[in-house]
Amino acid sequence: MICARRTEITGKEKTWFYCGWFVVTVSLLSPLCPLSVALFSARVGQHMLLLLLGAPLVALGRPDTVFSSILPAQVRRLPASATAASAVFAVSLWFWHAPEPYTATFTSRVVYWMMHLTLFGSALWLWCRLFSRNTSNFVNITCASVFAALQMGLLGALITFAPRAMYQPHFLTTTSWHLTPLQDQQLGGVIMWAPGSAVFLVFAVYAFWLMMRNVQVRDIQWSQFSGSETRTIQPARRGANTGSARA
Repeated sequence: MICARRTEITGKEKTWFYCGWFVVTVSLLSPLCPLSVALFSARVGQHMLLLLLGAPLVALGRPDTVFSSILPAQVRRLPASATAASAVFAVSLWFWHAPEPYTATFTSRVVYWMMHLTLFGSALWLWCRLFSRNTSNFVNITCASVFAALQMGLLGALITFAPRAMYQPHFLTTTSWHLTPLQDQQLGGVIMWAPGSAVFLVFAVYAFWLMMRNVQVRDIQWSQFSGSETRTIQPARRGANTGSARA
């Protein structure tokens, strides 16, 4: 879960939640949406806005609590593992940016909205797990963040350095923007490569820092506990020795 098992939502969490859905609405209904029909780079930018800004903002609003009463039981019982969520997110991202499924989104509204639903849903699930406050999950969270960064970076690099244009829907629509299809594709690859890797790597560093701080706090608490135990045992031993000497 995102936080401890609280049922109330704070004002700050409500703000995050509404801001996240505002970003989702803007990315899907603003001029960016028709632009994404013409340019692959705009479509990737739209996806990054959804996955790297909209989804984490909604996750900070604790949607598990907001929607717990209406979500199916199967959804509420999804695995809590951040690495599982990261793997599902990677599969969704790679599938929808393969040339054939990507092209299918231009021929069917159902496929188009299925793409956005699965991309955003898997990203939201991942961010919900990454924002977990369970201190025992920091290793899992760090690994999931690193994996997300690596797979997004790899996909972005493959798209950027592909020797030819791969996305047929944009073959005839990029010239109006003074770009060749290959240049448009390379720009889209860089947009995915740089921000995607950076966001998840920064989060991985933050999670690792939290993990190390938690270890230090435990060490301090253990040393204090051990010291107090030692101070308690020593006077008891002295008392026992004194009693035996008098005897």
